[in-house]
Amino acid sequence: MKTHPIRPLELRIPGLQPPSGFALIITISLMVLLSLLAVGLLALSSVTLRGSNSGDAMREARSNAKLALELAIGQLQKEAGPDTRITASANLVQSSAPRGITGVWQASTRNELAQSPPDKTDRFVAWLTSDSMRTLSQDSAHWEPVSEEDDAVVPLFGAHSLGENPTADEKREQMFSRPLELGSDSHRGRLAWVTVDESTKARFDLLDDHSTSTQESLARRVCRSAAPRRVGVFALDSLENLRPNAAMVSKFATFESAIFGTQIEKLRTYRPDLTPWSLSLMTNPVDGGLKTDLSTLISENPTELESDGSLYAYAGLPSHRSSDPEMSTLAAYHELYKEIGKSNAFTRTVRSDAVGASLPGNLRPYTVRGGRYVTNAQVPDGMVLLPNLVRVDMVFSLVARDPHTGSWADSHKALGNNYMLHLMYLPVVTLHNPYNIPLSFQSMKITFQDVPIGFKMLVGGRPATTDLVPLNNMYIDFQNSNTSKQFGINLKRSLTGGAAMTLEPGQTKIFGTIGVNPSWNWNSELGNNRLLFDWENKNTGDVDLLPKMMTDSTGGAGFDIDWLAQESRQTSFAKYFCARGTVGAKKNDIVSVEWGPVRQPSSEFSIIMELNGRPAGIYKINYGDEKNLTDIVSEGTSERFPDPRSFPFSSPESSSPKWRASSIYEAPNTPFNQYSRAVPFALFSFSGKTTQDSFVPARPYADSSTNLFVADLNISRGKGAAGDQPFELAMVPIKAQTAPIAENREDEEGFFFGGNDSDRGTSRATFNEIPRAPLQSLAQFRHANLANSGTPPFMTYTVGESWAHPMLPTDEVTGTDPGGSGEILDHTYLCNAALWDRYFFSTMADYEGDAFSGTSKSAAEVREEFFAGDDVLLNPRFTSLVHGHEADQAASKIAAPGGDQEVARYLGLKGGFNVNSTSVDAWIAMLSSLRDTEVLNQVDGAIESQTYSPFLRVRYPSAGPIEGAGSSFFGENEPRWQGYRQLDESEIKSLAENLVDEIRERGPFLSLAEFVNRRLGPSNDETALRGALSSAIQKADLNAVIEGDGIELEAGNLGTHQWVTPAAVIGTNTEGAPGSLTQGDILTSLGSQLTVRGDTFVIRAYGESTSKRGQPEARAWCEAVVQRTPEFTDLRDAADSAPDALNPVNSRFGRHFEVLSFRWLVSDEI
Repeated sequence: MKTHPIRPLELRIPGLQPPSGFALIITISLMVLLSLLAVGLLALSSVTLRGSNSGDAMREARSNAKLALELAIGQLQKEAGPDTRITASANLVQSSAPRGITGVWQASTRNELAQSPPDKTDRFVAWLTSDSMRTLSQDSAHWEPVSEEDDAVVPLFGAHSLGENPTADEKREQMFSRPLELGSDSHRGRLAWVTVDESTKARFDLLDDHSTSTQESLARRVCRSAAPRRVGVFALDSLENLRPNAAMVSKFATFESAIFGTQIEKLRTYRPDLTPWSLSLMTNPVDGGLKTDLSTLISENPTELESDGSLYAYAGLPSHRSSDPEMSTLAAYHELYKEIGKSNAFTRTVRSDAVGASLPGNLRPYTVRGGRYVTNAQVPDGMVLLPNLVRVDMVFSLVARDPHTGSWADSHKALGNNYMLHLMYLPVVTLHNPYNIPLSFQSMKITFQDVPIGFKMLVGGRPATTDLVPLNNMYIDFQNSNTSKQFGINLKRSLTGGAAMTLEPGQTKIFGTIGVNPSWNWNSELGNNRLLFDWENKNTGDVDLLPKMMTDSTGGAGFDIDWLAQESRQTSFAKYFCARGTVGAKKNDIVSVEWGPVRQPSSEFSIIMELNGRPAGIYKINYGDEKNLTDIVSEGTSERFPDPRSFPFSSPESSSPKWRASSIYEAPNTPFNQYSRAVPFALFSFSGKTTQDSFVPARPYADSSTNLFVADLNISRGKGAAGDQPFELAMVPIKAQTAPIAENREDEEGFFFGGNDSDRGTSRATFNEIPRAPLQSLAQFRHANLANSGTPPFMTYTVGESWAHPMLPTDEVTGTDPGGSGEILDHTYLCNAALWDRYFFSTMADYEGDAFSGTSKSAAEVREEFFAGDDVLLNPRFTSLVHGHEADQAASKIAAPGGDQEVARYLGLKGGFNVNSTSVDAWIAMLSSLRDTEVLNQVDGAIESQTYSPFLRVRYPSAGPIEGAGSSFFGENEPRWQGYRQLDESEIKSLAENLVDEIRERGPFLSLAEFVNRRLGPSNDETALRGALSSAIQKADLNAVIEGDGIELEAGNLGTHQWVTPAAVIGTNTEGAPGSLTQGDILTSLGSQLTVRGDTFVIRAYGESTSKRGQPEARAWCEAVVQRTPEFTDLRDAADSAPDALNPVNSRFGRHFEVLSFRWLVSDEI
């Protein structure tokens, strides 16, 4: 028999001309060594090349197809095996390309997370297709289209794969390849392949199981809203009946079998959008290695988390010791579900469904030096759980009384006066529970001093003093001193005190009744029990304040003083109606008051908070000199107070009825709580900002917060400085027959959200979640109040959101506080950068607390049952990658020290979805995951969402849906601030379309953090102002339902703010309000399912046998589903090995791919 020498079998690439002087020979032996020997991958039959006498063309074609498949897997292993790779469709960078063409890019590095996005072209690695070999440069991110009209091409995904009679859009998804030629002088053939990333598609075979059976624990019912078990593929056209059951899913071996099993032929056209295979690994694309499971770390090794220190510093990001949140706070927040109904050192009696107010052990919000309070901006080591102090007001009223008995009566009688004028002042405190869980507290005290206000009394138009008399000098023994006037207010439930007070979810509570007997009157004061007559300046230092206002509606009451005309300031007119420092009036005298800001010696106004006798917080405003103070308290107008103010202000106003002394007289036997003639005229207010009634326009929920324990507010720079602050000082006149402070008297609530009265505001609003169960998505950490150190900028939300902050430049994540506190940080950006790529929640945590009543388990029991296949996790998408004895070992290994690093090697995420997807239909399905489900809320129980897709701010809402199915609140304010959003079909479609536009504009995303965050860049670049999801929400105009509760901020109404980036606030100021839809709301539901790379791929390979003349003799196609696994290519490295400890093979080729399924195709399937 004649033998032939073996020659290298070459791949000849049509159209590729090697450089002059070089021979381009790409041999099969080299590719096999690279892809098979080095990788050791595909367990298929070996390739047998046809001998000269075989004559079996089809056998050779199939051999070539399998060789193409092996080469495709080799390419996939080399380019996408390492953890630090991301995948995206060529369609993202070139809209004309089919979505099935997959590209690979190098992921972001740790240092790049806080920098402007790198040039994505430089990060490109390869296209996963045989056609990419037709160019010399494998790193060109430009995709060369392959035309169907080219006679040399073959179909890989043609009309039969994607549907008959395709539309123009569907036809663009067909994929063709110009095969590579292989052979020697006498042996020829051709081959081609394309590798399709399944992670950019929505998974359609997940079971439709969203019942909220009352037999389930409350925790499981609540958790369904944050980890949907299935994807809403039935929201797509013609797929409304695609609701697989377990028996049906078991037959979905191939896409074709799924079409056959569901009897939905239309499913074929969704092949670029839907998949039955996608399974994601929990790997870290930024650092490499496995992600850390926070569920296990917090449950099993909390001290390790505490030792990690500060969040940003630990992640290698810009940090500052005064504001970088502690990792231990993440753990403390996660564990709050165990504290519901439990008493603690600060709250002895906690309602069974409530959480008790508490403070971390290291909290020292202030120190006292020389009688002055000094703020301590600090990062708390744990959760600060307090009611929010949203307002402190002082209502000033004028009343006429009978002159005192004795010498004062004689002196005024001698002057012909019928009355003495008295000034009353009533402190009013408004608290707010920002949480969706009742909040109990035992004892809370609010202390403030030196209200910077003064008064001048006029009788018959004649002034008693030459100028305004400071409130601090209106006491007979202190009229010429710099004494302090202090108010120490104990907030009590009733006169008897004692019992803990509980604020309902989102509830405000207004305290404006001084703790005296309801029948207390002026005659009572003239005895020996002077509780309200404060002439000695000693009645307000320690006083009880009870809920609701002291008088109904428009009446005035409060502490009382009569030394209104400081003797050293009296005019020549005073002798006609003043008896020393007291001011008298005849019945028909017209009386009035001039009033306004008066600087106190300290130039500060401080509010101190104590919880159960322990320092809990401080708000301090440094207002500078009196001119600056006047500018601040007179700045701006609001919806409720639309008139400009200048000081000193004269009350009553010229347009209002004049005050005769007799008209403001209160009889001595009239109880204070029944006063109706005493006239309130001035309101001093320290208040958090609202969307409609703030004098200094701002975005109070995107760029600010009232959930603070320290705020050192320096507004001494004058007008404009107040724009940076979460609180504002104001002085406003009270119009005749107008309530000084609006209240919901029946429920003892104040109006604060939207506005400060019932016309514009509401008395309840839920902003934050106290978890009832373990966390499921990193976005839920936005409720952990990670930006509350006392160092600006202040933010209501962090993780999951991404708005540019006006105090910071848009091209940086750090800046300088104009108030002088030093370096400041963009907390939303840095929180996202620190968390999204490194951590995840397996939900293998303790099942403990009231929501698990009757179903409590330890984390160890949860793990054991999960790996044994006896129960699903609270994130039901997780599936075990190990079974039998290996599963038993997994449960025990996770319990050991360092087990949080082990979890990811044993888990796969069904339907992990790649944020680089450009499929509008896939995004529609993902965004519709909670469509047609029951959502549990605290008012109505379970409500069916029907054709709406709900997005929840908190997993257990305080009220029902704001719009859509189940809503019954149209036109009412409160549900917009207590309930949750639902989007209809058209809104979901618009959101998906706009999101894909954003992905094309910004992508490919090289990390999950990049997807969540805004881009760093100039302020005239829209992508620098908000994250991709947030921009899509804005462009889809999805927040009209809440925008009426705010105002539109524009250059013309921003005043003189000293903002670094004014462009950040342009638009509606309801951004971030509970009734608005934010990207954090979407990430709460979907965040646990998102990835930035594919781990499951479908490879279509083609082989052809040709004659010596190059004519086709047989053709063959095959398809394989290939899955990346946690194990490395070289098993000598364990799956949880650190990236810098890998051997060279694993460092280069990454984790092992295995073939899940293989099948031959016939031409009718192509």
